[in-house]
Amino acid sequence: MIEHDSLASLVSFSRVNASPNLAIGVITSLFFLGCGVRTSNKIALVLVVISLFAALNGYRVHGRHDWSPVSMPIDISKASSYEFDFIPKKNSGYELGLSTDRTLGFDVQNCRLGIETKGFTDCRNHVETLDLKWSLFTNEKFIAEGNSLGNSSGFWGERVGKILHRFDADKSKRHVVRIDVVIPDPTLSVANPMVEVSSSAMEYKDTFVIAGLSYYASIALLVIASVIWLMGFFVMWVKRKT
Repeated sequence: MIEHDSLASLVSFSRVNASPNLAIGVITSLFFLGCGVRTSNKIALVLVVISLFAALNGYRVHGRHDWSPVSMPIDISKASSYEFDFIPKKNSGYELGLSTDRTLGFDVQNCRLGIETKGFTDCRNHVETLDLKWSLFTNEKFIAEGNSLGNSSGFWGERVGKILHRFDADKSKRHVVRIDVVIPDPTLSVANPMVEVSSSAMEYKDTFVIAGLSYYASIALLVIASVIWLMGFFVMWVKRKT
């Protein structure tokens, strides 16, 4: 569960892979510089190629890490139990959380999830009632347990929810999470609740930032390339008229 909204939409990007791919982009760009086209077209093509390689870097690294190994819908309209497992591909910090769609009003949803901002939202008409009991096991060994009721650590993004627990997962070990709906909440159940296990954003903050810069740079380069191409086209049109 990622608490940083802008980071939740960005993919991972590797410093190690950046230099080789950028070098390939530059070499390809130099090839275009040798082509017999107008200077404006040459520059535009160079920028387009570099921007495509920048975007490709972020895209190809995105699939290397399983950012959310578990995403399971649960029914919180009635008492029920769930169990799921996962095996991490690397030693890393993870977050166990409950996420919901933005179906209800902002204040209503915050209140019913128990993540309202203290002192700013009146939750007397929408008191938190949902209580999930969670248990975590590693290779059938008990690790931790707790309840969602009273836990106010929340997150907001495309979905809104609360963080139930943060833990370190061991590579190649089988982790099991058990969820019991102790006290249901039929009102909140319409928001498509899901139990998720996700990589902690702070574990990969550098790669998130670099990924964001990579994608933003590719977009900026495409815009600049378009402007340069249009300017070249305009200059050529003017020369033909005169």
